[in-house]
Amino acid sequence: RVSLLVFPERDTGFTELRGREIRAITDVPDDSVFNDREFRDSWLHHDERLDDAIALGLGHAGQRFTVAVDVTNKMKAAHLRIIEMDTQVVHYRDSHGGYRQASLRAMGDALHVLNTKWPRLLSLGS
Repeated sequence: RVSLLVFPERDTGFTELRGREIRAITDVPDDSVFNDREFRDSWLHHDERLDDAIALGLGHAGQRFTVAVDVTNKMKAAHLRIIEMDTQVVHYRDSHGGYRQASLRAMGDALHVLNTKWPRLLSLGS
């Protein structure tokens, strides 16, 4: 959800200005993990990705929690999402059915940095 505040989908009017100002005030770079639309969409629209995967015969097993050493290509082919509990890496399918991965640690680190700068953003309204 944070990604929608920092990198809004609409790029016109107040919405665009809000995103640009939040990024400037909080020093969020354009290459931030918050700007990874494929991961955001995969995470937020898991139900839609599951429906699409079943219709296409891809990743019909849904989600699996495991450790990095146990992840195989066969497992990736059978699951829509795999979460490595030891490394906090998420393997997922993008909107075209391709394989991608994202780091929950990197997301946590980015949230921590944003959280330290959020009071600066809130103080502008007072």
